[in-house]
Amino acid sequence: MNELKTIDLNIDQYGLQENKSDSIKKLYIPMINGLDKLETEFNETIIKDVTKKTIKDFKALRLKIAKLRTSANNARKEAKEEYLQVNKAIQGAYNTLEYATKSKESKLLEKEKYFENLEIERIENLQVDRSNKLEEYNVYPIPLNLGIMEDDVWNVFLTGAKATHKAIIEAEKLAEQQRIEKERIEAEEKERLRLEQIETQKENERLKKEAEEKQKLIDEENYKREKESEKVRLEQQAILQKELDEKEKLHNKILEQEQKENERLKKLELIKQNELNKGDKEKVDDLKSDLESLKGKYSFKSQENIKMYNDVNLLIEKIILHINQ
Repeated sequence: MNELKTIDLNIDQYGLQENKSDSIKKLYIPMINGLDKLETEFNETIIKDVTKKTIKDFKALRLKIAKLRTSANNARKEAKEEYLQVNKAIQGAYNTLEYATKSKESKLLEKEKYFENLEIERIENLQVDRSNKLEEYNVYPIPLNLGIMEDDVWNVFLTGAKATHKAIIEAEKLAEQQRIEKERIEAEEKERLRLEQIETQKENERLKKEAEEKQKLIDEENYKREKESEKVRLEQQAILQKELDEKEKLHNKILEQEQKENERLKKLELIKQNELNKGDKEKVDDLKSDLESLKGKYSFKSQENIKMYNDVNLLIEKIILHINQ
């Protein structure tokens, strides 16, 4: 707590002439005196509890100390330009002042940002908790704005996820039942056709055998019977082809009914989703407006923070695009 006491700049270690050492010391005397005056205020402020009121005190004192450091830095730059030969001495003195101020600034900033950091932590924890809940219902990708989502919006979103998950399970169950039934019908139809083909084959063999026996009795009669047999065969084939056509029509009709049933289920699901979304339009519009207001709201100086904020803006645009879709 005594870092703001009178500071020994220790300039003599650089071996400068006495008049130059005195000149450098005088350069920082106003800042050193300013630090001495803030010692009591710092000791009284740093022990305060963190409240919404005291964070203003922390910030105000930090800015005072930062102003002294800034003044020292400006003085350092001016002195270096004018006295390049004593650059090391000036830099060393500044480093001492910088350490004396930045340590206090850091402590004050930590308390100043206390509630802000608590809010960030709360949002992060809420994002993780809500993400875990959505994973139970196979929601992918997980939205990145769950931590800042209002409770009523979140509840509607979660209810929709549950309903969608349930609908998918029911649809998959129905589709499986339809698949099993379809396979059963196809298997029965295949077996029936196989038995019919066997019977037809037996009948053809019987007719062929009779024709051969009759051919042995008389050549002339054999020619006639061959023609009759051919006529019978063609008629049988026509009948068989007719039966096959009827079966194909029946099969196509079953497929058409299944397609209509699937379309009906899809329409029901669409109606259901539209019902769930009724009344949410204004909330969705407010959510998009809130996200839009975050873009470009802050400005940063460091390249690292500028890049970070650009990335955040890109994420916000992706979230808005996701909502529109």
